[in-house]
Amino acid sequence: MTRPPSDALLASDRPDPLWSRVAGTIMAAVEAGRYPLGTRLPPERELCEQLEVSRVTLRRALAHLVEAGALTSHQGRGWFVSRPQRADWPSSLESFSETAERLGLAASSTVVEAAREAASLDDAEALGIAPGTAVYRIRRIRHLDGVPTALDTALVPEAAAPGLLEHDFTSESLYRAMQARGTTVHRAESVLESRPADAAASEALQLSRGAPMLVIRQLVHDERGRPVLLSLVEYAGDRYRLRTTFTKGG
Repeated sequence: MTRPPSDALLASDRPDPLWSRVAGTIMAAVEAGRYPLGTRLPPERELCEQLEVSRVTLRRALAHLVEAGALTSHQGRGWFVSRPQRADWPSSLESFSETAERLGLAASSTVVEAAREAASLDDAEALGIAPGTAVYRIRRIRHLDGVPTALDTALVPEAAAPGLLEHDFTSESLYRAMQARGTTVHRAESVLESRPADAAASEALQLSRGAPMLVIRQLVHDERGRPVLLSLVEYAGDRYRLRTTFTKGG
């Protein structure tokens, strides 16, 4: 960040508080591309020297930017540039890729695992199939505009989408790939909960161990009511927010 002129930043005749001017200066640097999404800001001491302000003022500015969703704070690691949290709870069943498209964001994935395996007792019970039945396990790190946002694990019975692993899930939607293989998703039973990030999620999403996560478990059915997908999506709590509207009936 180029040091701003001290007389402009500290001018006493400006009506806005100093911390607000500091926050604006930092955001201007972010918007100018000096600090891309996901990168860490310089240490607080360096920022204080560059901006010629106290650490108290700087931290007030940084805290404001965290509240606005422009930055995230990780204890012991510093301040990181973040996209403001955004994601409306969809009114219809849609994939991560479709949600991103609706919000004008670019979705991409890093495939961690894509394998054919035998269904465990628990997975078989949830999917309504016999234990040992062939299933596809697809595990991906999901990105929004290049920022790692979620760890997505999906289990699909082979019979529901034969040859599913031939698709490229770094860019392709799982729902669309399943439709191409003869199965159209129709309804999902969803459970939302919060929990701290474990070692796998921390590494995949570059989070501190124990950071808050939003976890969504879904059992997805096709148009005939058959379970065709068991899904677990673990979202970084500081990078994703679900928002919905409730209307009182009756």
